[in-house]
Amino acid sequence: MKTIVLLAAFVIAGCNKGASVVNQPGESKNATSSSAATESTKSGSSDSSLPVTDAVAFRDRLLELARNAKFDAQASTSYKNVEAIRQAWQNAYPGLKFTLFKDQAAAPDTVSVGDAFLIARANYDQLLAFAVADTKGGCAAGVAAIPAKSEYKVSEEKVPTVFKAIEMPGGKTCSGDVAGENYKP
Repeated sequence: MKTIVLLAAFVIAGCNKGASVVNQPGESKNATSSSAATESTKSGSSDSSLPVTDAVAFRDRLLELARNAKFDAQASTSYKNVEAIRQAWQNAYPGLKFTLFKDQAAAPDTVSVGDAFLIARANYDQLLAFAVADTKGGCAAGVAAIPAKSEYKVSEEKVPTVFKAIEMPGGKTCSGDVAGENYKP
C-alpha cells in the first residue's frame, strides 16, 4: 500500500507543470509535505506585504499584475501563460507561495491556484481562478479568463483578456476551485 501511495505522489508531482527539479539561477522550488502542500520559489525571501492583511486589496493587486504579465501570444499551450502570471506575482511578492492543487485552501502567504486554464462549467471560457486569504480570516478571489469563441466553442487563443473579481460564498473553502465554480461570465 505504501508503494502505491508513493508511486501516486511521484505521478502527481510529475504532472504538475510548476514542479521543477532543476533550479533556475537565483531561485529554488520546494514542495512541502504538510497538509497544505505548497510550492514556493525564491524561498527564504520575504515581502513586507506578506502575510496578507487585506484579501480584497491583495486580490485586486494580483489581478492588476496578471493583466500586465508578459504573455506569449504564440505559446503552443495556454499553461505557459499561467507561468507568466505566477511569475509576475512572484516578482512582486518574492515570499508568495502557491498551493500545489487548486482545491487546497489559501493562506495569508499562499495563493490557491491551479497550473492550467480550465474550461468553466457555466460556458466555454478558459479560467485561471485563484483565491487569497488574509490574517483576519477574509477570503477574496479572482480570475484571468480566455473568453469562449462562441457559446459552445473553446477559443484557440492562449492569452487571457478578462481579469475580474469573483464573489465567494460564505462557508466554503477559500480556494481556486471554489472561485472557478462561482465564476459568472
